[in-house]
Amino acid sequence: MMKIKHSSISDSIKDSELNRILEKISSGIELSKNEQVFLGKFPSIEEEDLISQSHLSLQKTHEIVNSLLKKSKKVICDLYDRDGKIGIQISSSEEFNGDYFLVNLRGGETFKLKDNYLYSIFYYISKDEYSLQIQGEYSEKLYVNNED
Repeated sequence: MMKIKHSSISDSIKDSELNRILEKISSGIELSKNEQVFLGKFPSIEEEDLISQSHLSLQKTHEIVNSLLKKSKKVICDLYDRDGKIGIQISSSEEFNGDYFLVNLRGGETFKLKDNYLYSIFYYISKDEYSLQIQGEYSEKLYVNNED
C-alpha cells in the first residue's frame, strides 16, 4: 500500500524535518548522526535558524554571519576566488566598514565581501551547516556630463 504524505504551507521547516525523521524511524531505517543530533536538539532549535535567505545586502550578510558564528553554527564560504570555489569554514568576521568586510577562514586565509554583490545564506539540514554564496552582482549607472 502506498503512503501519501500530506503537508501544508503552514508546516514549519523544523516540523517537516521532524516528520521526515519520524517516518524513517517508523520504517526501520537507521538515522544519520546529524538526524540524531537534530532530535536531541529539537526543543532548543529555533525556526529562524533553519531558514535560508537570499538577496542580502552586505550589511545584512555581515549581521547574519556574525549571529550564526555567535551561536557556534558552521558557516561555509562557498564564494569564488581566482582559483575557484573556496569551500572553507568561516571562523570569524572583521568589522563592517560600509564598503566591505573580511571573513576569516579556517587555515588563516581571509576573503573580502564587497558591497556590489547580493549574497545568499542557505541552510542544509542534512549537513547541519550554512553556505554563504553570491546571489548576483550589480552596478550603478554612471552618468557622464559631456560639455563639448
